Amino acid sequence: MRPSWRSTVEGVAVGLAAVVAMAAVAMVGARMAAPEAGTVGAGAAVVALAVGAPVDLTVSGTAVPGSDRLPVRGGVPVTVDGTVDVRPLGVTLAGVAVLVLAFRWRRLSWAGAGGALVGFVAGTGACARFGTGGPVDVGRAAVVFRADAGSAVSGALVLAVVVLGACLLPPWWRRPFGVVAAVLGGLALLGTVVGTVVGAVAGGMRSAGVGLLAGADAVALVPWGLGVPWRADVVGPLAGPLAERFGEVLPHHGGRWGVAVVGPVAVLSMGVLTTERGWPAAARLGAAVAAGFAGVTVATAATATATATVFVVRLPAMEMALRGTVFVAVLVGAVAGTIAGLVPWPFRVPSPFRVRTHGVPPRRR
Repeated sequence: MRPSWRSTVEGVAVGLAAVVAMAAVAMVGARMAAPEAGTVGAGAAVVALAVGAPVDLTVSGTAVPGSDRLPVRGGVPVTVDGTVDVRPLGVTLAGVAVLVLAFRWRRLSWAGAGGALVGFVAGTGACARFGTGGPVDVGRAAVVFRADAGSAVSGALVLAVVVLGACLLPPWWRRPFGVVAAVLGGLALLGTVVGTVVGAVAGGMRSAGVGLLAGADAVALVPWGLGVPWRADVVGPLAGPLAERFGEVLPHHGGRWGVAVVGPVAVLSMGVLTTERGWPAAARLGAAVAAGFAGVTVATAATATATATVFVVRLPAMEMALRGTVFVAVLVGAVAGTIAGLVPWPFRVPSPFRVRTHGVPPRRR
């Protein structure tokens, strides 16, 4: 049994390693998607986004009266200040994977979990402080961005508590939560790989970078395919034709059926991987799926706001939001998970989630 101070130091190293993994993916993706934004600053800002911190943007340029394109050369000087809050789950997935795998590999105790929490939060906060850059010339505009370091610290704290807390659950709860995390994480990884490859083939390096960062957000198709409602709103005088396009991202009828199979297949896979049967085990799986659906719905929500300043007059320009209904996601997840846990499968898949005692030596028989 390792001394508590050694476990704490080891946990801090695990937390910092998770931040390094997130920063590496973020910098590679940012370099591919927006090479003119700079690798370090843009990568650090993406890390802040990955833990739920918003990034402030300032776009400066000039607009021609009567034109719907902003900004262009000549005309009235305009500054647009905005905030973007969207999670690139490909980056989040890298950090979570390091935390979980290192926790299981090293069998960290409570002291180690506390050290990992401190290392992850401190490392994310330090990284977010470098998330500034600009002015960057993007087309005919100058863009300045800055990540909110305070929100990055609080977001990292919540993420680490959820991940490490799940790892420290009692065995009868840890198994269903592990199964749900494995299925949703596997789909997120698949989305990252497919998004990166398809983006590289169809759209070049920039599209591949976007796929690397945000391809994992496709995991939202799981609750959406099972009927969880999502709403896309775009309002404001500068929304223009974007409102119609954005509103069509989530069609209400025919478009849903093309991806509806993802949700049932994912939940049934969770039922297959859950080796225990009976109402208690099914109820625990339902609770785990409900928590997973709620987490996915919250993590894949996105908002953006913009305010235009013409000379000294500030005007609301645009607001965009993409949100799912968390309450419905919890209900759908609970029902679907419980049913999947009650299905009498004719075969059983050995579960990869063996019960381990963290920090406690096994008893000899």
